Amino acid sequence: GGWDKDKKEPLQDTWAFYFKDSTNTDCYWRQIKTKYSHPPKRRHAVGVNDASRNCFIIFGGFGDEGYINDVWALNLTTDIWVNITPGPQPRLDHQVVYDANSKRLLLYGGDARLQGKFHDVWELQIDPELSLEALEHAATVKVQKAKNKKN
Repeated sequence: GGWDKDKKEPLQDTWAFYFKDSTNTDCYWRQIKTKYSHPPKRRHAVGVNDASRNCFIIFGGFGDEGYINDVWALNLTTDIWVNITPGPQPRLDHQVVYDANSKRLLLYGGDARLQGKFHDVWELQIDPELSLEALEHAATVKVQKAKNKKN
């Protein structure tokens, strides 16, 4: 995601940054071609890394349809995005942190150009027993069913 200044529209791409290690001499960026589904175009989303599930979680932002409140997780092993759940009220300019000990995402504040800025706190806790692969399988089945309905 992000913003294309020339086209004046949100982006819908995913990139990974690779640090120097013993096998390469330079840091570099690589675009990830995600499989099956992906979040809609957006800017001003926030994201955190969930190392225990090896995924990157994003929430919210602003896209073609306005303010967004969806939550997506990118499986960093399979490069598959999974739509986890709708989040709290749509917003941008919010902050999130990931608490690895309690395996929860905490979200604070934001703005949706209403009467005032948000000063609320929300928690997303995914059942520790629920694997990312189980979520991914459910999302893949939904995508395949949707494709079959179009044919």
